[in-house]
Amino acid sequence: MRYLVGGIEVEAVKSVGGGFYELTVVKTGEKQRYIAEVFESVVMMLGSCKTHNTPHPRNRDCKDWNQV
Repeated sequence: MRYLVGGIEVEAVKSVGGGFYELTVVKTGEKQRYIAEVFESVVMMLGSCKTHNTPHPRNRDCKDWNQV
């Protein structure tokens, strides 16, 4: 799934035990690991909708928003 963290687009997968997220920075491919509680407190989910054409955070103008 894709997320926005401090203005940086990342792909993240929660670890098997659930205590960490394994992140990949979309633009550079750099890999990082974050404690789940920290990641979930600063993350913004990205998705797509019929109104906008690029991945973006959900807003009130979105119609049929889906997480990517």
